[in-house]
Amino acid sequence: LERVAMHASLGGVIASRSTGISTDWAYCQILPAHTYDEEPMVHYLNAVSSYNNSKPLQSHPPLTGWCSWYHYYENIDLSTLNANFKKMSRLKSTISQD
Repeated sequence: LERVAMHASLGGVIASRSTGISTDWAYCQILPAHTYDEEPMVHYLNAVSSYNNSKPLQSHPPLTGWCSWYHYYENIDLSTLNANFKKMSRLKSTISQD
C-alpha cells in the first residue's frame, strides 16, 4: 500500500489541496481480499461506539423490529394491516421506555 486518500463530498465544492478542510472524523479499514471469516463491520461499529462514548444496552432484552412485508409478502390487505397496528398499540404499554 503506497498511498491512501480520503475524500468528502462537501456539497459539490472542491477543496483546495493547499488549504485542506476540517470535517467530522473518518474511518478507514483495509481488508485482505476474500475475508469472510468475520464480520468486517464490527471494527467500524466498535470505532463509532468508542468515538461517541455510547452506553451499553440496558439489562432488558434489546428491541427487535418486525416487517409485515417479510411476514405477509403480497398477501396483505388493509384489514390485516389495521389488525397488526392494533396489536402493536396494545403491546406498546409492555415495552420499557427507559
